[in-house]
Amino acid sequence: MVDVTRYFADADPEELERLAGQVRTVGERTGFHLLVGHGIESGHFDSIFAAAESFLTLPEADKRRIEIDDPAAAAPGIGYLPVGERRLPTRARGNLNEAILFKQDRALRLADNPWPDPVRLPGFRSAVETWAAGIERVARALLPIYARALDLPAGFFGPAFVDPFWRLRLTRYPSVPEVDRDGGDFAIAPHVDTTFFTLLAQSGPGLVIFGERRGRWLRVPFEPGVLVVNTGELLKQWSNDRFLSVKHFVPPASDGPDRYSVP
Repeated sequence: MVDVTRYFADADPEELERLAGQVRTVGERTGFHLLVGHGIESGHFDSIFAAAESFLTLPEADKRRIEIDDPAAAAPGIGYLPVGERRLPTRARGNLNEAILFKQDRALRLADNPWPDPVRLPGFRSAVETWAAGIERVARALLPIYARALDLPAGFFGPAFVDPFWRLRLTRYPSVPEVDRDGGDFAIAPHVDTTFFTLLAQSGPGLVIFGERRGRWLRVPFEPGVLVVNTGELLKQWSNDRFLSVKHFVPPASDGPDRYSVP
């Protein structure tokens, strides 16, 4: 667990070096770590999960009004992704989750993404915008730590993220009874992220990662209000494979409440 409370408060150089050592260790050994002290209030976690639930539990026809890859959308890859819509070529059935995706880059701003009807979901957009601003603040504040973890100047990554591309995915993992599975189903199949890093909020346990050192799958501990941070393929390459980018997946749950995550 990496606690950035002190560094985020005063950017103390000694604390930066201590955190860099921690991130260096997890980057080289697991590619994943838990992050606390990030400054995102628990109420914002509640709000983003509530926003995800409010949209993703609407009737299917309402959600499909902003379906992903609509030719009328400002860009591909944004909007509503139905259950089972994405699958690996070797699998008969798609991932057992649904999501609404947003992204921002130099040509596309968050405001240009397709949004649900504000009359139907009056607090949805403000919750997403607030979360996006908070998580981007955290991501930028982590960059000097990652730079020092790789023995680079603290400001090394800054110029590359002046106006970066990022994506936000509000995801619902519905409970799926055993009788409705085919034995090889995944809530989301094993994959690696293509990102620099991913910051994940989750409403409950479920994430499983591959432990390179142990050679087996490991469940990631869940704690409310804690972010899960993992190395993506971009950072793996940027570090000349010094940092690991490992496969991870979510198995379908057969009981309990639906799980929500926001990477």
